[in-house]
Amino acid sequence: MRNLLKGMLAVTAVLSLGIAAVGAQEDPEVIASGLNAPRHVFYGGDGTLYIAEAGAGGDMAGTSGMGGGSVSVGFTARVSTVSPEGEQGVLIDELFSTADDFGSVEGVSAVYVDDAFAWLVMGIGTERATAPEDAIFSALVQVDLATMDILNVIDLLAFEEANNPDNTQEIASNPQDIAVTDDGTIYIIDASGNSLLRIVDGVVELVHAWEVDDTGQTPSPVPTSLELAGDGSIYVGFLSGFPFLPGAARIEQWSAEGELLNTIEGLTLVTDIAFGQDGNLYAVQFANGFGDMGYNAETGSVVMVADDGTITPVIEGLNFPYGIAQAADGSWAVTLNSAFSAPGSGEVIRIGGGM
Repeated sequence: MRNLLKGMLAVTAVLSLGIAAVGAQEDPEVIASGLNAPRHVFYGGDGTLYIAEAGAGGDMAGTSGMGGGSVSVGFTARVSTVSPEGEQGVLIDELFSTADDFGSVEGVSAVYVDDAFAWLVMGIGTERATAPEDAIFSALVQVDLATMDILNVIDLLAFEEANNPDNTQEIASNPQDIAVTDDGTIYIIDASGNSLLRIVDGVVELVHAWEVDDTGQTPSPVPTSLELAGDGSIYVGFLSGFPFLPGAARIEQWSAEGELLNTIEGLTLVTDIAFGQDGNLYAVQFANGFGDMGYNAETGSVVMVADDGTITPVIEGLNFPYGIAQAADGSWAVTLNSAFSAPGSGEVIRIGGGM
């Protein structure tokens, strides 16, 4: 399908935030604000929270790398931080971002940080011919934390162009999430390529690609999120494509060898998944469906997902949530206003432990 936010054309965004907690504290604490389209989040080993911000486009005009429409482009994407003491900061900024007139934004989608490096997942950008010379998009970027220099750029659009794993007419790459094993193997999920990729020593390999019905009669897969289980298996969350029907999204469990082990259905517009310290799997649902005005505002949620398919709400009434990560103290960080929201309105909230 189209990238994870591309089905959002002809949308009039309703900008507000309402929170009704179910099994969590009534008033979640805002721990970061002033963000531009915050997406996936990651807790480092020292307790620092890293926030991937897709940005807000910019003042230059460009042509979208998905569908050829016009977009504004600029260098407004970044990775923000929240220290263990609660101080908000910026790790790296002035990264490439695109935005269309309907609130669909792409830039930094996810971040992973170890002792020496930050790995940035950059989403879809402009067509190559119209991209600014120094724009980095549809790529995995390695940053040296000591110098903040970019050490390596792995071009995932080039892999898509050379292999077209899902065999669609449209060649597009929109990497969205990252997971890293103890031995340094990197997994990337590509929402527009409909593929699960593995990177070993800088070499990109295909683990699995999901078929796409080019007739449009069956919604496209649109995988958005990754989580590694303790047994080495890989969990993949799906947004699922237009018409974004409630209950049409799913989570799949795959072996490292590319064998499907389990499917959990009945979810809606999944943008992130994470295992909790309690061993349970949690999922972020972007909204509860798609209506006449686009995605339904203030209907996003976090749910607990059992292997038997039982879905238990944890917190509801969130405005376009996207990413989730658990801190050492058991609390969870969740990004809000991740799309269709005014620049600077993005937030991260903390919801209590014990989930």
